[in-house]
Amino acid sequence: MDVCRLMGCKLVQVKPLSEKEALELFFEKAELNILKVPTLSEIVEHVAKQCASLPLAIVTVASSMKGEDDIHEWRHALHELSNDVRSIRVNEEDIFGRLKFSYDRLKDEMIQRCFLYCALYPEDHDIPKNELVDCWIAEGLVDGISNLQATEHRARTIINRLVNNCLLLESIDNEGISCVKLHDVVRDMTLKYITNRSPRFMVKAGMKLDELPSGKEWEANLDKVSLMNNSVREIPSSLSPNCQILSTLFLQGNPLESIPESFFSHMHGLKILNLSGTEIESLPNSISQCTNLTALLLQKCRRLKRVPSLARLGALQKLDLGVTKINEVPAGVEMLANLTCLDLLFTGLHMIPGGILPKLCRLQKLRVQWGLETLMVAVEEAVRLKNLDSLVVQFWKVQDFNRYVKSSNSHRRPNDYCLIINRGVNPRLLDDVYRRLQYNVKKVVILIRCYICGREDDSIFLPKEVECLFIRDCGGDVRNISNIPTFNTLERLEILHMENVNNLTGIFLNVSAGQYSHLKVVNVIRCQKLKKLLSSKLLSELKNLEQIDVGQCKEMEELIAVDDDDDDDDDDNEERSQLLPKLKRLSLIDLPKLKSITSCNGVMVCDSLQEIVIWGCPQLKHLPIYLPIDEEGKPSPPPALNKITVERKWWEALEWDHLHPNSQNTLLPLCVFDNYISKYIR
Repeated sequence: MDVCRLMGCKLVQVKPLSEKEALELFFEKAELNILKVPTLSEIVEHVAKQCASLPLAIVTVASSMKGEDDIHEWRHALHELSNDVRSIRVNEEDIFGRLKFSYDRLKDEMIQRCFLYCALYPEDHDIPKNELVDCWIAEGLVDGISNLQATEHRARTIINRLVNNCLLLESIDNEGISCVKLHDVVRDMTLKYITNRSPRFMVKAGMKLDELPSGKEWEANLDKVSLMNNSVREIPSSLSPNCQILSTLFLQGNPLESIPESFFSHMHGLKILNLSGTEIESLPNSISQCTNLTALLLQKCRRLKRVPSLARLGALQKLDLGVTKINEVPAGVEMLANLTCLDLLFTGLHMIPGGILPKLCRLQKLRVQWGLETLMVAVEEAVRLKNLDSLVVQFWKVQDFNRYVKSSNSHRRPNDYCLIINRGVNPRLLDDVYRRLQYNVKKVVILIRCYICGREDDSIFLPKEVECLFIRDCGGDVRNISNIPTFNTLERLEILHMENVNNLTGIFLNVSAGQYSHLKVVNVIRCQKLKKLLSSKLLSELKNLEQIDVGQCKEMEELIAVDDDDDDDDDDNEERSQLLPKLKRLSLIDLPKLKSITSCNGVMVCDSLQEIVIWGCPQLKHLPIYLPIDEEGKPSPPPALNKITVERKWWEALEWDHLHPNSQNTLLPLCVFDNYISKYIR
């Protein structure tokens, strides 16, 4: 409000809801049908009144009682809320009592502790769900299930319950990753009323601190400390906190350059240590005294070169050294018999010594690169890991990739894998690839700067169950992707992304019945020799295709090409008019030679189409989208279409003679005119 006053804004008081509005909102969020249980009506109204017409309190309390039809539960709830009100003396704290009630209603101590963990993050911070799940597991908040995948599913149900109770909000971060966050008021309530008890939290995250709290603030009863996302560069050599029960320490996101030897000396109970994104070059030897450590997180410590022996950290379950300068596997890793997650991806490693992986008998998640000095035995050892459920491997040689694929044919492959072939690619380039692959797929192959077809020993053999294939900056003599060995054996392919594959002239031009029926997404970017994307014969196979994105292909002339042996009879024409029934998005960006979307007779019937983006296609004169005709003979937009993003000049020059005369006016209300459309390229 002070800022608003300085800006000269007019301040308008937002009043609480009326009693009627408050009650309607409460019944809606509690999902109650009073007609079925009329005896509840009066007591539910009393409970709703305790929320003082505050929308956040109403939503939170009502959600925590969702579907409850036991009158005794409602009486108990009224008693709890009434007691909270009597104990509160300051008006601004009224809402905290109601929110604490929702927290108490969780009733499960483990779920409550999972919720409290979210308060360690800065205000309004998007917390990636995967990160939260990993921390809960490492902390021991979600246990009792031996299988890691089942444990993660259990953690996801806890997230869903907290969201449903309005204690967490779902969000998406800047990279499109699924996250949750705490509402500011809920976070304040958590820190003020719950985590301030013994054992307590010290949370000073995202507060622009340039030094750590003084020694006296590191009290013996601290359970969790979060100092993440500050500006701390050094830790005083005299600071050695006596925090024997401290279980979690967040220091990630600080420009921290070094850690004194004595800093961890009295943190024997530490379970989770997060130093990700700091500037440290080494870890102190005293880390070996943290024998209860279950998660050591050092990802993106881009200057980190040295880690002391980890042999004494027998409880360690997760070790993340991804995107560091570590050039050899840390000493003692083979002693980590409880390790379930190991990340050595995008490091300075040249090889994985043989004999290490078999000793990690509980390993379920592995992210690693095989360098130029890869030992065959290490590849074979990875294939034989019985409990491995998730695998990300960066191969530097096609031969090593093929060796893994062929060896794994006789073993169970992980449920979730990403196999990468690249030659000398910067990790940030692969980060960009991952950002583009925020799809719900488990089996991914990424090919970057390698020969995808050429000499026989350069040919790539793809696992037949691949769900996503990403090809970028590749050479070779491939003109039609269908000619890649084993490409036509892919049975589950859902996503195909082609970028900077300059020799490519056609995709899916040779197909047989039953192929590519699972395909959902086709992205083609900067393939400069590509003239035609799909064959008309293939359309009957693409019943599940949801998205087509084509951008910056300078020679593209036709999106859907008519096959030479196609008949022109009416039946075939009718079939070709029933195109792509599940297509949701069509994006055509910077295609200067594109003349037609389809040269097939008829128009595209796309009842699921939601979005069209067309820009930089000056020779495209027709938009062959079928428009339903109503009883009065007037056209209407496709039922799902809600947005057409185009250039105004191009739109006004379109020819509509192939459609109803009023087609342009019918679609005009859906148009968004944008002259800077390159941002839509995905």
